[in-house]
Amino acid sequence: MARKVVFFLSTIAFYAAAAHGCAPELTTTPEEEPWGTGGSGGASSSSEASSSSSSSSSSGQSGSENCLDGVDNDSDVDIDCADSDCAADYTCVAALPNGWTLAIVQQGTGSSPPAGACDDGSAPDVVFTEPAGPAECTKCECGQLTGTTCAPPIIVCSTTNKACSFGKSDWTSSVASGNCVKPTSMLGGSNELSCQFTIGAEVQIPGDCSPSTVDFPNKDMFGGWVRACAVTENGGGCGPASACVPEAPANASMCIRQNGDQSCPVGWPSKVVAYEGADDNRSCSACACNASPTCSGGSYTFYDADECIDSGMDPPITVNNMACVDLSQLLDGGTWSVRANLPVPGGSCTPTGGNSTGSVTPTGAVTFCCE
Repeated sequence: MARKVVFFLSTIAFYAAAAHGCAPELTTTPEEEPWGTGGSGGASSSSEASSSSSSSSSSGQSGSENCLDGVDNDSDVDIDCADSDCAADYTCVAALPNGWTLAIVQQGTGSSPPAGACDDGSAPDVVFTEPAGPAECTKCECGQLTGTTCAPPIIVCSTTNKACSFGKSDWTSSVASGNCVKPTSMLGGSNELSCQFTIGAEVQIPGDCSPSTVDFPNKDMFGGWVRACAVTENGGGCGPASACVPEAPANASMCIRQNGDQSCPVGWPSKVVAYEGADDNRSCSACACNASPTCSGGSYTFYDADECIDSGMDPPITVNNMACVDLSQLLDGGTWSVRANLPVPGGSCTPTGGNSTGSVTPTGAVTFCCE
């Protein structure tokens, strides 16, 4: 009975005070406002949170915390990152330095990042790293040397002595066909004949080799890529000058981004400079082949018998250098003949070209600084 009297008297006192304008004021504690909200959409009283919670409940979301709206959706006093419902997939990030934006970044090698949109449905920002070096030109090669021809050795003969000492004439055009011949008119009825070279076999037409086609396999302008998804929403529950944002997945990093090649702010130590594109003027100089032809051999064989057969009294005698050779013994009996052993063309080619020129010049630098 005493307690009822006390409660009754207290009630009378409260309304008496209210009548004189002295009633105590009821207060609520505003929730945190995240950075990047411009001062709106993040601050609300506990009564507003209850209203929002009621609204969420009516839409089938009762008991679920939206971790990016700065509101206590599930009415458990904690908002966004402060709520245990958000602990696994969201994290607090300090206010960003001026001029920087937040992004979730993946990096990889090769020229093509994974296809697909960001988690929020937006298109990722794809830029590239590791600009390519000089063109790695394929080795130039040359085919077989073809088309080389050789001039036969120049042979001079004397029909008045056995020592090539005087009265010599050029027999080359009469005996250098490669066929068996008996140039009786050159002998003039003499029984003496001595011959020698004045010039050995020489290259007449050098010929050529077919060069290979040059190319370079490292045509990709970049060796790596960066795939960045902008973080455009943020919530509260993190304290002053911080915001609640989605946690980067295991294969990505939380980074800040700014155009140009920038120095990384404190707290974001890992720097990556990527590029939007590049000017690529790399090429390889054309392959060519320098011919080095040769002519080997070249001689004249004289026979004691007609038709260039070894059936005479004396064996064949060959003239193959500048030394004078006495052939008089082959002329006895009036039978004799001569055949030219034509020089054999050969040689090879040396390849040139295949030199790298030009370079890759990256354009549109973008700096990412990651945790």
